[in-house]
Amino acid sequence: MVRLSVGVEDRRARRAWRRGLIRAGALVLAATMLAACGATRTKQARVAPAPSRATTTTTPGASGGPAVTGATITLGEPGDPTNWNPLAAGAAGEPVVTTVASAVLPSAYVVGPDLSVSPNPELISSAEEVSSDPQVVDYTIDPRATWSDGVAVSEADFAYTWQADSGEVRFRGPHGAAYTPASSAGYDRIASVTEGTAGPRSVVVTFSSPDPDWKALFSPLLPAQVGRRVGFDHGFTDPVSDLPSAGPFVVQSFTPGVGVVLVRNPAWWGPAAGLSRVVVDEVPDAAVGGASVEAGQLDAAELPFSPGAERALRATPGLVVRTGGTGVYDDLVANARSGPFTSGVLRRAVMLAVDRSALAQLAGTEGDVGAAPVDNRAFLPGQSGYLDQRPDLGRGGLAAGSALLTAAGYRRVGSALEAPGGEAIRVHLVVEVTGGLTGLEVTAVVSACRALGLSVSTSLAAAGSAQAAPGANGWDLALVARRASPFPSYFAAAYTPSSPADLSGFSSPALLAAIRSVDRLPDGAARSAALERLDAIAWSEAIDLPLLYEPQLLVVQSRYAGFGASAAPSGPAWDIGSWEIPAGS
Repeated sequence: MVRLSVGVEDRRARRAWRRGLIRAGALVLAATMLAACGATRTKQARVAPAPSRATTTTTPGASGGPAVTGATITLGEPGDPTNWNPLAAGAAGEPVVTTVASAVLPSAYVVGPDLSVSPNPELISSAEEVSSDPQVVDYTIDPRATWSDGVAVSEADFAYTWQADSGEVRFRGPHGAAYTPASSAGYDRIASVTEGTAGPRSVVVTFSSPDPDWKALFSPLLPAQVGRRVGFDHGFTDPVSDLPSAGPFVVQSFTPGVGVVLVRNPAWWGPAAGLSRVVVDEVPDAAVGGASVEAGQLDAAELPFSPGAERALRATPGLVVRTGGTGVYDDLVANARSGPFTSGVLRRAVMLAVDRSALAQLAGTEGDVGAAPVDNRAFLPGQSGYLDQRPDLGRGGLAAGSALLTAAGYRRVGSALEAPGGEAIRVHLVVEVTGGLTGLEVTAVVSACRALGLSVSTSLAAAGSAQAAPGANGWDLALVARRASPFPSYFAAAYTPSSPADLSGFSSPALLAAIRSVDRLPDGAARSAALERLDAIAWSEAIDLPLLYEPQLLVVQSRYAGFGASAAPSGPAWDIGSWEIPAGS
């Protein structure tokens, strides 16, 4: 299970999302999708017969009833990675990497489809916070836990995962290479990882500063015996040789440009996987994946939501369609460190003028009826704890924004807006996301700015560009991705000055007090209330403007069971071992 975060890991999640995302209008008709399968497929994916259809013997399944023995599933996933380490910045968020990691790499705690967090009984026998000052967590590893190469899962794996993800320069890989993790959140609070008194199967994690979200750590756990040999950032090049398994599956083969084959791990000590084989075929995009499922060439795929596609797929015999959240939304962030948006008045005026409802309606005319404004950053619609904050921002309040600027001493000279000091205001918008709604979102933001008299330039940038230079004058507004998280401190980190996840740089006593409150409180109702207070402050200070959220479709051949749409970063693969074909299907 790939751990959740905010900021850097939002980019990871969005990278996976955007690689599979196309305009939903292209999916409105099933016939269009079917045509895409034959007309637009640019890479030849493996199209294998499903051995499960010809197999008649049964075995007890994960659902409790009999299941088909020797069953296979073929998935379609975009991506052709060169590194299979899901925690490295260069590979994190790749759909196929995420799916394979869910199948082979163990996690101390796992995140369910509703973003609930629970201990992984197949890896840890116990995990206990034994001290609060300093914070110390003791883990006991299941004595059966063994990598498929015969090496026991041990304290060494916890130590390596911490060191590689800590962000500390004192830790180095082979030949002195620095580690470049996708995120160091949480790991940067650890002071040491040591072997417990019971030997290498016991792990003592001591924190330099308390981490209330320690359950997010070591998810997944990397094999130290491989990482120390091949390197963290670029060494996991072959999932067959570089990814020993401590999960229900092991990588049997990998063909670049084609895909990966997973088979049951013979060294696995947990309940046997419901399927004997999982084939992950590379597809160029989500449209081809959906069309290939409809045509029977693939067994499952995730698609962007559109009502036309949902209706057509539900009407197709032999398919099951489930709708779920992605946990991801696009966010407009103002640079409060330097440039014109150090002015809270200007930030608020622009965010008042953007009309998110009109943006959602426009998306709906193209088929994205599921797109909706996000009115809460801490929880997304459908998640436990979601509270609509009813913000005044993002509601097309152009007149209110103009009046606010006039009262603050800004003035219009012709079509241009001048600051109280007389200088013309020029704004640069950097766009990190390239999803299906990006064009509409950019148009809406630019139109709002220009309607207020702001001169706007735009540029498309690689994910993380704004994060790499948060204090630079190179951008004034940034369109980035955010992900909802079951670990509240990651949400708080997006508004914590000096945090790598903090893009805006805004700070105030009220904001810092709210962040401290979130960081101190244990999980529960009080912490959810603290999150809502932090979200309310972000709205009141116009730090950023959440734009639109979209659900996603999961389409599966009806003979399979155990699938579910999920807001977790691993998507439906969060519980890949439970997939099966019930007997008689």
